[in-house]
This record gives sequence, structure tokens and C-alpha cells, in this order.
Amino acid sequence: TIVARHEPKLLVLYVGTNDLHVPLSVEEAFADYRRFLGMVREKLPGTRIIVNSLKVAPSRMGQLPAVFEMNKRLRALAEGDGMIRFLDSTEYLMDQDGQPIKSLFRDDQLHLSPVGYAHWLILLDPVIREEWAKVDRPKAAESTATR
Repeated sequence: TIVARHEPKLLVLYVGTNDLHVPLSVEEAFADYRRFLGMVREKLPGTRIIVNSLKVAPSRMGQLPAVFEMNKRLRALAEGDGMIRFLDSTEYLMDQDGQPIKSLFRDDQLHLSPVGYAHWLILLDPVIREEWAKVDRPKAAESTATR
């Protein structure tokens, strides 16, 4: 697959929102997600994975129950695997009333705006750094000692 060809040490996933819009059921979308993770595990067993929660866009509020159910399943999946970390960014992009923060979205109220991506990055960046620090890679001293 295209992912395996690059042999990533850390993979950040944000997938599934459009699957629920197709519409696939939560069960179907989750089965697809697990199938993809299984392929990653088979081809890249040492790759750490950050699983981002699905977000709720103002234009897709009707999907809220399905998004929350999918996120619940993704969280449980990550909790059972030391190489997968779940990142709940859904609530981070919502206000205290449980509504998406409209100013973080483009005019289509579906895609994040540049401000929305910057807001998301505040949450995502430290998690990427923490997971990158756990990546199994040769130590500088070890690689110079073998030269």
C-alpha cells in the first residue's frame, strides 16, 4: 500500500467522518477502520499510531450520535493497544454547549478554516511530539559506533 511503501514510524490518522456521511453505519465504518489498522499492523508492526477522533461540523450535526459512537469505539480500540493513542479533538472543537465552534470552520461549515487548523494544532502538536519520542529508532551513539 502507499502507506507501507514509506515505512512511517508514526502515523497520524483522521478518517471516518465522510464514511458516516456516505452513509455507512457505525458498525461498517468501524469495521473498515479496524481492517485498515490490521493492514498497518501487518506491514508496519513497529509503527506508532495516533487516532484522531472524528469531528462534528456545523453542517453535519445530524451525524452527532454516530460520531460519538464511532469515537467511543475508537477510544476503546486504542486503549487495548500500546502502539495506538486516541486523541479526542471532537470536544476541543466544540463550545461549552456541545456545538461546533463555527468560527473554526470555512464558509461551507464542513471543513476547518486556517484558524480551525491552527486551533486543532494546539492540541495535536504536543501529542505528536510525545509519540515521536517513543518511536523505536537507532540511537545516534549506536549508529556512529557501527560505522
